Amino acid sequence: MINNANSEEENLIFKFSIGDKEAFKSVFATFYAPLCFFAGKILGSPVAAEDLVMDVFTKIWQKKDDLKEINNISSFLYATVRNAGIDQLRKEKKQLFLEGSDENDELNINEVLEAEEIYAQLLAKVYEQIELLPPQCRLIFKMLFIEGQTTQQIAERLKLSVQSVRNQKTRAIDILKLKIDPNLLCIVLIHLANRSIHLH
Repeated sequence: MINNANSEEENLIFKFSIGDKEAFKSVFATFYAPLCFFAGKILGSPVAAEDLVMDVFTKIWQKKDDLKEINNISSFLYATVRNAGIDQLRKEKKQLFLEGSDENDELNINEVLEAEEIYAQLLAKVYEQIELLPPQCRLIFKMLFIEGQTTQQIAERLKLSVQSVRNQKTRAIDILKLKIDPNLLCIVLIHLANRSIHLH
């Protein structure tokens, strides 16, 4: 299993590095939101975090040839966002925005950052499973939990009954529960709901 996973990641990195747009979309869909969460913990601003992550993805795409030397794309992305976030704060002469950290204790800051990165990586695993949902399930799940639309709005937009939307929502959650620890899924759904509230 581990060898298969490594092989899949190597293949993804290779496709990304030669300009495969589908590979880029796959990486972006899996890591964008978790990286925004992680960057937000550093910068203290969801809007600034999204701008930073978009900038990181843009620069990575422009220098995609360099990815051929990368072994772990997840670690690479989090390290890049972490460094970019800290650099941005230094340029703006601001302090790290980290709950539970002491700005004068570098070791403590690193521990908090590592904890936030671990949680962000768990989010990435959830997003990866979301991308594997059946098409309509995935669309409705994203509209509900990521875009923050209501069941009624989705029904009208997709020309479906409200009950059909609810059924697809239930189906999506049931599928995800088979792949993800229910407690973790619950935490992520709460995170997504809060994020969609902040975006509106």
